[in-house]
Amino acid sequence: MGINYNKRKEKIMQKQFCLATEPWIKAIDLQGEVRELSLKSTFAQAHEIRCLAGELPNQDFAVLRFLLAVLQTVMYRYEPDGTEKLLTEPEDALRRWKAVWEDKKLPETVVDKYLEEWKERFYLFHPDYPFYQVPGIEGMGTSISPGRMIAAVGESDNKARIFGTYSTRGKNGITDAELTRWILHFQAYDTKSTKIMRGPVDPERGKLHPRIAWCGNLGAVYLEGDNLFETLMLNLVLLRTDVTEDACFAQPKPLWERDTLKPIEDNIRTDIDNQAELLSMPCRWLFVSRKQDTFSASSVVGENLDPKNAFLEQMTLWRPIYVKAKEGPVTDGFIPSLSDYTRESVPDRTDFGRGMWNRFNAITSEQEDARKPGIVLWMQKLTDQGILLRKKQWL
Repeated sequence: MGINYNKRKEKIMQKQFCLATEPWIKAIDLQGEVRELSLKSTFAQAHEIRCLAGELPNQDFAVLRFLLAVLQTVMYRYEPDGTEKLLTEPEDALRRWKAVWEDKKLPETVVDKYLEEWKERFYLFHPDYPFYQVPGIEGMGTSISPGRMIAAVGESDNKARIFGTYSTRGKNGITDAELTRWILHFQAYDTKSTKIMRGPVDPERGKLHPRIAWCGNLGAVYLEGDNLFETLMLNLVLLRTDVTEDACFAQPKPLWERDTLKPIEDNIRTDIDNQAELLSMPCRWLFVSRKQDTFSASSVVGENLDPKNAFLEQMTLWRPIYVKAKEGPVTDGFIPSLSDYTRESVPDRTDFGRGMWNRFNAITSEQEDARKPGIVLWMQKLTDQGILLRKKQWL
């Protein structure tokens, strides 16, 4: 099944709801008030904001990763004073991070400059570049109802939820601000029920199965500061954590800067080499259209990573698996002969039945074969360099 990208819509979509200037990010300020802020205002006032405060913690995690993707792009291309200079040297990365940290606020002018340059790509509705969407797939793949898009409703398309947190009117009449937050959540946490556009069997790879969106694989963790500025900076990893020698990531390639978005079914990416691209990876090819006060959406399976040894990911716990040649992975239990196996790591997916204290060893272990989250290794680097003088509380 193909997509006709030259097909014109019967009714041309107008640009509507610019994320850079329209309020949509829910947050709590230092006085305890809940506010909605635009992208520009969030970065400009990050030092005055306590934390994100969306409908669900998972939604906040998805929004945080989007904010980090923007910051990664800005920090890799600009000095804090606005001078354009690509980040390529580790010592420059540490110096640049330290300069912003010591200023105690994000470089508003620099961030605004970037958002203005790419403003056309931050419209929720746009004839060519709708935010985190692909024009042309309307009616293909899986039809996404409002009840399914809104995870706080948790409703399938077959049966309405009896004890829901949204009324029928509420879930069908959400604002553009709410819709933006839920799109980010959907891209991060959608289930396996989204359809694969291609036929059920591939001659070379056999039957294809949908994968859950990337964040659904993770044992999600992040460092929390005293305000949103500190939280963003503590999780803004500017150096690779998968190599022994200090090294920068490749130059940022965030999703919204792509000139074309063409779905490639079940595309397991092996070429992502920068944080901005990972943090904005489109796990679902999605298109949303407004219909008066409600909306409709279509989705097909998008891009993903092989979770095995995916150390580009900085915000997850890890666990070991043992792989035997030609026989696939086995459990962490008894192994007849270690020489027959290789030890690899996969994200230790969040299990809400286990307390965080049961997994604390995955964060703090000093064993050589234990893999710590990238953000912890980054914090250790900043502490060793004398840039970060105290550790922050885990959330």
